[in-house]
Amino acid sequence: MTGAPAYEFIIEEEIENGLWDKILKYDEANYIMCAGIDGGDENNEEKEKELGLVVGHAYGLIAAKEVNDKNG
Repeated sequence: MTGAPAYEFIIEEEIENGLWDKILKYDEANYIMCAGIDGGDENNEEKEKELGLVVGHAYGLIAAKEVNDKNG
């Protein structure tokens, strides 16, 4: 879309490989980021609907922030 290099991360594969750290680093570097949900698993689709997410829809990531509440 922009001509810039693109990277794809599969959450199940990357969650233990520092995915959140990568997202923070890329946000700090002003990368354009997006996310999406693949369909195919009816059980997961129901959970995603409960969260207000749409299967097959692309989501732009505006910012990555860590927030600490009173519980840490």
